[in-house]
Amino acid sequence: MEYLNYIREDLKYLRMIHTTSLIILFVVSYLIITSWNSYSLLSRQLQQFSTDINSLKTNKQFSTTIVKFKPLWADKYSQNINTSLLDYTDNSIRLSNSGTNAARDHFRLLPTNTTNLLVEDILQNLMSNLTLINWKLGVIDSIQKNVDLSVYLNELENKKEHTSYHFSDLAVVSWPSEISIGESKINLNLSYYHKSILRILGKTSREKKFTMKWTEKNDTINVTEEEVFDVYPLLEKNWEQIHLLNLKNALDWSNTLKIKPLENKKPQILGLNIETKYIGIISPIVILICQLLILSYLINLLKNFNHLLSMDCKSSKFIFTSPWIGTMDNVPAFLFTNISLIIFPSLAASISIWRFTLISKNITFAIMMFFLLIGFINTNISKLISYNIHKNNNTQINRQKDNQHPKNE
Repeated sequence: MEYLNYIREDLKYLRMIHTTSLIILFVVSYLIITSWNSYSLLSRQLQQFSTDINSLKTNKQFSTTIVKFKPLWADKYSQNINTSLLDYTDNSIRLSNSGTNAARDHFRLLPTNTTNLLVEDILQNLMSNLTLINWKLGVIDSIQKNVDLSVYLNELENKKEHTSYHFSDLAVVSWPSEISIGESKINLNLSYYHKSILRILGKTSREKKFTMKWTEKNDTINVTEEEVFDVYPLLEKNWEQIHLLNLKNALDWSNTLKIKPLENKKPQILGLNIETKYIGIISPIVILICQLLILSYLINLLKNFNHLLSMDCKSSKFIFTSPWIGTMDNVPAFLFTNISLIIFPSLAASISIWRFTLISKNITFAIMMFFLLIGFINTNISKLISYNIHKNNNTQINRQKDNQHPKNE
């Protein structure tokens, strides 16, 4: 029984860590739910608005910030490009959605006087100056014919009975080196599906790339206050409170109100008082420590499990039962283990980061994927140990039956 006791003690430690982890997860979830308000999103909108203003001030050659504020203009511009391309090809190609998106995103923001656009200014003045600026953009005016493309389209037309459909994706290769009306190049990726192949293999396509020339023209647009508020609705909702603050002070005001519901709760994790402003960082770290502890015990247990259990099975007459739910062989235990080790930790960690910090969405998503990976590893090791326990128990049962059989005879 010595080796069985050793395994059982490790599983009891796992049960304790797992239970502690669940308590922490419930505390974090409680803090998130009971303190939920719109100021987290307002802080993120203020942060992104500041990023957009800085992007516009730098007059980047390629910028999608204007598209964000002027979606109707971008759609009209995209449609003009698509119409020009379709007219040129006599409507013999079909444009995909990606072609439309590429057309929307590929224009350039020309240098504009943005000296009055100061992020240090109060929001009311910042908004006024933003709407007064005439933004100049370089856009595609017309697409010139490409002989090779014309020949290729004729070949496709001759094979029309074998072709399901074809479409194009647009991608700008280069812009004129000087900021002026000029000639440039655009890539046209033309793809088509062959009917006979499509039936057998599904989405099998043929693709060919053409570089076409096109001319550029300048366009001038203005951004209105309503268009900015359409992108950042919480700025409009809280405008009366923040319009006389600059971006930094408005962000501080929003961050203060974001954690205000927690001030009277005096949040604690494992009996330790946590300052409200650090909850978004402390919570994921503590959850991660618990997950790594579980992983460490599982790896150690798996490494020694078969050897220890097989040594005891030679002399023991007892069936081994697991004290930890993660290695129990039943459906409820399986579901609970997956939820508590994979889904619950990843959601609690990522939502607490999103709720209490200004870490970007991409990093938050990467952290969630990391927690999912650790949880997936933990549950799979648990399943492997559970399988080994079940296998050894079956061996033990068969051995006992074999020992009893001669006596019955």
